Amino acid sequence: MDLTHLVQSRYYTAADLAGKTFKANIETVNTEELGGKEKAVLGLANHDRQLVVNPTNLRALFKAFGQESGNWLGRWIEVTTAPVTYRGQRTRGIVITPLAREISGPAVDEDVPF
Repeated sequence: MDLTHLVQSRYYTAADLAGKTFKANIETVNTEELGGKEKAVLGLANHDRQLVVNPTNLRALFKAFGQESGNWLGRWIEVTTAPVTYRGQRTRGIVITPLAREISGPAVDEDVPF
């Protein structure tokens, strides 16, 4: 019996993506208390896991879609990983790239198999 689901986080991590890239539609935007800080969390259409938004990715979403999170619903993003510095250490981090409406659509939404 596969017990992976017992240790799988409800949030995507850079390790989960393992160099993969996917496009997704933002279905929900909420805030949650994580690690003692309030964080934005995206629910993605056709994905079981959520995406925690770090400050760098939050600024990219602000620039593309505005600061009102209600305007993000139905918008498309690309999710990948890249080398980042976190707490003084080089590691891989999740990078969110907002996509223009004209290149977004159901045909590009692919669930990442984990």
